[in-house]
Amino acid sequence: MKKVHIFLFFLLSYLGSMAQNTTCTPATFSVLDPAWTFSSGINWGGYNNPANGCAPDTGIITPGVGGNNPGSFLTPTLVSDGHSLNVAFDIFRFNSNLSCNSWSNYACPTSMDIDFQVGNTIIPAITDLLLPPNGPNNNPRVSTTFAMPAAIPTGTVYRLRISFKPKSGSGNCNQPGTKYVFDNFYACPATSPDVIDAINDSYCDATNGDLVVNGNVSNNDLSFSGANVVYSVISAPIANGSTTPGGATLVLNPDGTFTITRTDPLQSVFTFTYLMTETTIGQTDMAQVVVCFSEGGPVPVQLSAFTAARKNGIVSLTWKTEHESELAQFQIERNSGNGFLSIGSVKPMNAVNGSGYQFNDELPSKLASSYRLRIIEKDGKYSFSTVKSITALPESVVVYPNPSNGQVQVFIDAATGHLIDITLFNQTGSRIRQFNNYRNRYLSLTGLETGNYLIRVQNRTTGKTTVEKLTVL
Repeated sequence: MKKVHIFLFFLLSYLGSMAQNTTCTPATFSVLDPAWTFSSGINWGGYNNPANGCAPDTGIITPGVGGNNPGSFLTPTLVSDGHSLNVAFDIFRFNSNLSCNSWSNYACPTSMDIDFQVGNTIIPAITDLLLPPNGPNNNPRVSTTFAMPAAIPTGTVYRLRISFKPKSGSGNCNQPGTKYVFDNFYACPATSPDVIDAINDSYCDATNGDLVVNGNVSNNDLSFSGANVVYSVISAPIANGSTTPGGATLVLNPDGTFTITRTDPLQSVFTFTYLMTETTIGQTDMAQVVVCFSEGGPVPVQLSAFTAARKNGIVSLTWKTEHESELAQFQIERNSGNGFLSIGSVKPMNAVNGSGYQFNDELPSKLASSYRLRIIEKDGKYSFSTVKSITALPESVVVYPNPSNGQVQVFIDAATGHLIDITLFNQTGSRIRQFNNYRNRYLSLTGLETGNYLIRVQNRTTGKTTVEKLTVL
């Protein structure tokens, strides 16, 4: 939903007595405050907001980093109150046409600088802050807190200068054909309470009706004292096992109360996603609600928790159900870059009141991986859990297969653009192959004779060296 009111920045007294910045200073960019100043190539304009169902919105549009003119922009005038400052905003990375479905992760590690500008003097506030990956699987909200320097005492008038760039040390990373949209900005003294938290919820019990279920998504959500919170729908109800909305209608009121009406009596479990918005400071958070109907056939499973964690060389998966019936198996699937593949299964207990489960991946990939559960019913139908991701081991190197028949793949977990030197030594320590300034993520070695080898991978960008043993049979 398009913002319906305009937040005003602090007005300075014409008599020169400055009011302290003791409340949050927001900007939703529904209408541009002319006090914002842009460098060449940056402008205010329209886009479709992917965090709000691609609804029409407006924000600051800037070229992606590494281009001809990444630029910077200045906020309107602020006044120091001596406290640390919390700055937050939404940022989306699109293609040059600002297509909503082109929202994606940064092509390389991307960071931002925030500086104070007092008159013509620039004072660094925060430098080279690494931004989250962006993209549909990540939260577009960025928040950071930094101290007010001694050079800006209470009552000092200043502006914030914001700019984006490749993360230092990540090499020469251009992002041609991309644009960023900067939106829902606010600056708050760090002493101000400003946290909201939308929490996943479920309505699955014997009191649910056969056609209509009523609830309130705000019951478990967290907000600070005095917050002005409203709710809106991000995705309409989707039936269990489906990927598109259908089978039920939803009315979600601004206060969080909702009514979901089933239109397909053969479906009994639905999921919808909502947006929680604190309108004073523009902060948002998303959560998901699962609704189960008591009639129309038994609910096969209600998954209430699913986690994945790497520890001591093992990835441990745990999940919990609130209800189970007519299940055949939980199949565990892993994706380490080559699609989801089954790595094991667990037999369900089919307990009416649910059960807890655990599965250990004792030979996990060192690379970044994703896990999910394929929940298979006795009649062959199946559905998927949410996907849980595990980060890569720092700059890991994987040699596969090992032992080998003379053909081997070397997978290197390093950032795009890093300069890599790869050296292959035989069992006498003699160097037999060398690959300098290697930029790809994997290397294929063929025709190796029987024996033991050492593969040394040197990341010239980070200075780290990794050595792996290889046996050729």
